[in-house]
Amino acid sequence: MLNQYTLNDSIEFTEKKEPFGGNLVDIEVEPAPINTDIIFRSKGREVKACLENTRATMCTTAIQNKQLKVLNSEHILAALEVYDISNAFINITTHDSKSRKLFKKLHFAKNTVVVPYFGTDLQRNVCDAIESVGVLNQEVKRPTIRLKKEIISSNKQLKLIPIEGDDLVFKVTTNYPVIGKQALETIITSKTYKRNANARSYNKHMRSEKVKTRGIGKIFPRLLAKVFSDEKGTKIAKYLCYPWLGLNHGFSRDNSFIAPNTIEGWLKQQRMPKEICWHSIIDGLGKVALLSGKLVGVKIECEYADHKTYLKTFKRHFN
Repeated sequence: MLNQYTLNDSIEFTEKKEPFGGNLVDIEVEPAPINTDIIFRSKGREVKACLENTRATMCTTAIQNKQLKVLNSEHILAALEVYDISNAFINITTHDSKSRKLFKKLHFAKNTVVVPYFGTDLQRNVCDAIESVGVLNQEVKRPTIRLKKEIISSNKQLKLIPIEGDDLVFKVTTNYPVIGKQALETIITSKTYKRNANARSYNKHMRSEKVKTRGIGKIFPRLLAKVFSDEKGTKIAKYLCYPWLGLNHGFSRDNSFIAPNTIEGWLKQQRMPKEICWHSIIDGLGKVALLSGKLVGVKIECEYADHKTYLKTFKRHFN
């Protein structure tokens, strides 16, 4: 068993724009006592980051209970996980736009908050902030999770394989139009995470991908692509994904990989080799952080697995 850790001091990130409503958000991560786990808090409400409180949505994972709903938590949870921080309070303050205030008055998603993308600042603002204050060994054991046998998701897209030692290894395969199949395998450490923490999420190439009609913002993607460029069409679709969170959005090339239509354009836009694979790993780490203990001695093989596949598989075997 490993020990529990928390931060030595609080870290803060102010006025970051969240993606779904475009509202400015302040985040404070503060130390927490032993056996607290990771708790999201906002305006006197709170929810624990655990599998029991999760469900997959069209774009992200929702952590929710009767008090509070948190969207887009994967990146902040992944960062805490790679630094072995198992106890912390994440305080979220949203500066609501006028449209968000109006929807709240109409009782739409009143108790929903969104964690911002940190874009190119993620490495500096999160990893460096954690390293600057340091972590505190709380001298109490944290449970570890070690598999006795292989776990395979029902759709065969996700495998968890026992390996020797205590490493957590990810092997991710993605397959998108233009660039085709890409694969990446890496041992997860704070150093490998920090080097690639600013990997952006993939946005569909509207002209070449079949898009399921899930959610208002995905009903007419091809029509948008015919009228506008891929980038403008994508942004318009984002306005419509979660309108009740505000009639704006926080998506940009800074935090989203808007797929070009040529291989040369794709490679030029990448921040690091196989950027989309790295983002898939970060999303997976955000799910690993929801487990009741530290996952060790495991290789996670992910081939096109989405939020729903991770959550369904983890709940089936770890809840």
